[in-house]
Amino acid sequence: MNIGFHSFYQVYNKNRMFLDASSPIGDDLMYPFVYLGNYLRGEGHSISTIDMEPLGNYDAIVFFDYPTKLNSFFRKLISMPGAPPLYLVIFEPSIIRPDNWDTNNHKYFEKIFTSNLSFIDNKKYFSLQIPFKIEKDLKNFAIEKTKFCTLIASNKYSNGLGELYSERRHAIRWFEKHHPSEFDLYGVDWDRLFFPAFGRLNFLLSAIYKRASWLPTFNLYSSYGGRISQKRNTLCQYKFSICFENAVVSGWVTEKILDCFMAGVVPVYLGAPEIETLIPPETFIDMRKFSSYDDLYQYLSSMGNEEYRGYLSAIIDFLGSQKINPWTSQNFAKTLERNLLHA
Repeated sequence: MNIGFHSFYQVYNKNRMFLDASSPIGDDLMYPFVYLGNYLRGEGHSISTIDMEPLGNYDAIVFFDYPTKLNSFFRKLISMPGAPPLYLVIFEPSIIRPDNWDTNNHKYFEKIFTSNLSFIDNKKYFSLQIPFKIEKDLKNFAIEKTKFCTLIASNKYSNGLGELYSERRHAIRWFEKHHPSEFDLYGVDWDRLFFPAFGRLNFLLSAIYKRASWLPTFNLYSSYGGRISQKRNTLCQYKFSICFENAVVSGWVTEKILDCFMAGVVPVYLGAPEIETLIPPETFIDMRKFSSYDDLYQYLSSMGNEEYRGYLSAIIDFLGSQKINPWTSQNFAKTLERNLLHA
């Protein structure tokens, strides 16, 4: 079978998604795609991104996030007689890519893969969590934690329903005001000017900042420690991490909580409403259980060594169990192959 792939994010096309596991927003975040390519080739399939061959050569084509009709490949495919069947894997939530979730756009695809539990019917919509390179490095759990709490994320804005960007900023400001010596902030664009009233248009402003690094920066957050090159190397120094998803989305669990687990840090989580049915509740602290950051801080600061080690032990057990399978690269590759072969 000759399978074509295409990412909405153009940097990963021209076969780069199969060759380079690195990503600017996470440790080895593209590893599952490198694994996917190796796995499919090992099963006797030919694979490439669709900018490498004539479209008619493919037996099936998989799009990672909706490509939009501005995409020349997609426009040609949906009007091409005898075009290969198309499949869609949805990664981005509606606050970033609302067109991903417009069901009028779904009519072009044989099957759609998503973590959003409200869509899954096992007929057209199939369950597929965002995959990661799962590692259980026990040395991260043996590190003496010298720092209390951190938050590592990009600074983003949206006025979309369920967004959690503003809640991250609320958490940051609370720690800066009440316990500044016990909190550190890292990530991208926390030293740049954004405008809340612009909502999602701030994504365009962020893109401008990336291209125009010479634009001035500002000391907007006293806890800001700058960008980091290796997320887990920083995370593992802390006891706790404020771990809020970009938005509240059914079933949507990203690298944020799993990076905490693999770094041996206990996450304070807010995001997927069903998180306790997806990930063992003894592995994380559920922010929904606290009425305020004062209550959260009281709980974190008074936690004894035995209780803290209980969280770490539960995380180690989870990483070594079958419960982690939905987020593995192996599950990602096998799920896609199985559904493409049995269209």
